[in-house]
Amino acid sequence: MQQSLRTFYILVIFFMLSATIQSKPFDWYRGGHITYDVQKKHDAVVDKAIALFASDMQAVTGEKAKESDNADVMVYQLNSITNKDLKVLQNLNVPIMEFIAKKDAFWLGVRNGKIYIVGANGCGTAYGVLELSRMAGVSPWIWWGDVKPMRRNRLTIDDQFEITRAPSIELRGINIEQSNFSTTDYRHLFELMLRLRINVLSAGWDSGTSKLPANRTFREMADSFGIRTVLPHNGNVLRLHDHKKNTNIDITLHDDGYGYLMPTNNELENSGGLVYHLCVAGQPHDNLWLPTTAPGLIVNELHTAYIHGANRLWLISINNPKVLAYNLSLVTDLAWNINSVSVTNVNQHLQTWLGEQFTPAVATRLIQPLEEFIRLTTIRRPSMMDFSQQTSPSTTNPTGDAGVKNTAFNAEEFGNELERYLNNYQDICNSIDKTAELVEESNKDAYFATIQYPVHAASLMAVKLLQAQESRLIGRPASFHHDSEALESAARSMKAYLALEKLNQYYSDSLADGKWKNIVDNTPRRLAFFGKPALTDTISEQEITQYGNNMRIDAPLEDDGCLVRQGYEYASGSKGATEVSLLGRSLRSVTLQKDDSVVYEFQTGTIGGVLRLAFVPLFSLDGTSSECSIRIDSLPPTTIIINDGSQSERWAKGVLRGQSLVELPIALPSGSHTLTIKALNDHVAIDQWMIDRDVNRHFYVFPKR
Repeated sequence: MQQSLRTFYILVIFFMLSATIQSKPFDWYRGGHITYDVQKKHDAVVDKAIALFASDMQAVTGEKAKESDNADVMVYQLNSITNKDLKVLQNLNVPIMEFIAKKDAFWLGVRNGKIYIVGANGCGTAYGVLELSRMAGVSPWIWWGDVKPMRRNRLTIDDQFEITRAPSIELRGINIEQSNFSTTDYRHLFELMLRLRINVLSAGWDSGTSKLPANRTFREMADSFGIRTVLPHNGNVLRLHDHKKNTNIDITLHDDGYGYLMPTNNELENSGGLVYHLCVAGQPHDNLWLPTTAPGLIVNELHTAYIHGANRLWLISINNPKVLAYNLSLVTDLAWNINSVSVTNVNQHLQTWLGEQFTPAVATRLIQPLEEFIRLTTIRRPSMMDFSQQTSPSTTNPTGDAGVKNTAFNAEEFGNELERYLNNYQDICNSIDKTAELVEESNKDAYFATIQYPVHAASLMAVKLLQAQESRLIGRPASFHHDSEALESAARSMKAYLALEKLNQYYSDSLADGKWKNIVDNTPRRLAFFGKPALTDTISEQEITQYGNNMRIDAPLEDDGCLVRQGYEYASGSKGATEVSLLGRSLRSVTLQKDDSVVYEFQTGTIGGVLRLAFVPLFSLDGTSSECSIRIDSLPPTTIIINDGSQSERWAKGVLRGQSLVELPIALPSGSHTLTIKALNDHVAIDQWMIDRDVNRHFYVFPKR
């Protein structure tokens, strides 16, 4: 027995030592130039990638990468390879058969002290080259995001390193709409698309007209970056044009509804393609200003689309890539590898991405305030803070602007939910500004555009509109200029408006030495709520100075005796119940498929009132109403409708609120109770619920953190 144990331990030590000996780092850069060699025959897109790589290496090392016969980096394109080069790769045991038949795939690995990049085709080869840039610390957002890589004296790779990569989605596209983005110079846009592995470009495909140039120069440039363009075509069929082969490809599309999948009549299974809106204009309300589609919603819906057959083409509708850096990166990561982000680790993906743009230390400091930002913008998107619903366009009102209305935030409920919402915004503004001290000077512009601008802009918009509302509710025309309370709220609102104007001006005129002048639209479609706050009367500069220095109003959370639970706080659930990070106001909504259920346990005294149930406004995948059964204790279940199978008023309210709210009367004796929620169709997400004695309560936010 002792001899056997001794032999076992010797073998363990031997294998551990073998692993240590077999795998060790080696320097692929340590001073001088990084060199590369590309097989003689290759596509133009490979040249584009090599040029970017050479420039990237200059940013990292101070010297551009150069071509050399005895190179550090060897680049091959399989569909144009010679027999001689193919034999070289076979002798190096490159696993060619694993990826040769996969479009846009590549293998990257180390052999004999050199890095080899082998692509199945031109785009795959180009993606492999730019993968090496990423490994060297160069963000795809180096130009668009002003993200400067860290200078390095040494670049190291494991001498046993190798990866094989192939896209989950064959056609990965963007559709640019409602944008100030200049379409006169596409070079930088194509470079970003190449870095993000996007291979389709559209501009207004569904209007029957396209904003893309139709000239030969544009087509040739698109070809050189491996990008197909979309032909204008009405209906739900996308017509792709391959310029090289002069052929068209038609793909049936499934459209979404403000980020929520909205299939009808099994359309999803039959589509093959998906249009997903990170930005959208129209009813019930424009969402064109800030990047506020919750990452958890993006991941949950795109995973759902992929599983149910919309897995050949994804067309992501955006207004400007500059504004949507993280959300666009998240979508393209999923399109490239659907398993790169799961619904349970969306927050980890966000933190990793932040670390790549700035540093891991900055990312660690940012993740909590940015999660809070996602929560606050899920409560109300800044672009919908006017609490109005746009109407059908007309000749006199082309945007259907319905003006500014009072919000549902109530300063008299739950310890002043209005001021608490504003305080929460101020807290994250303070946090991200403090973290800015850790950001390298060369990345201050990137940090401002990606982090500080959207958070501060959303906060200022909330202050402007909510404080204007407070002032209107307090002040009367006859006494407004003698009412200090009304004037204080009015001054806060006006100061927020002026601060937002200043913030926008800095972005347009000064950021990155004016690089982004006029490229970002800070008041898209000029809706009323972007203008001066609607006050009882005009407030003077003297009044702003006199009344605008009021201190923060503390608003500690009070539940007023309500019983409140987050969706994830269930006692038991069926196997299909899945918690999705960064989804819903709870940031941890629970998704259910048909016949899945969760059970909540709670205790109450004798209580009567209303049960309020909040769901993420998802749609049933079969085009019918999204429904659940609700059961209290052993009472008969009640069927409720979460969302209709069409663009109804119920759907519109869910989009605007970020929640589908359902209310049921309730009366319970004192004691222990259970609440069982069962999905009657696929694609249901529980966010929050509460039992409230006050059936007529006017409020907006469940009193729960």
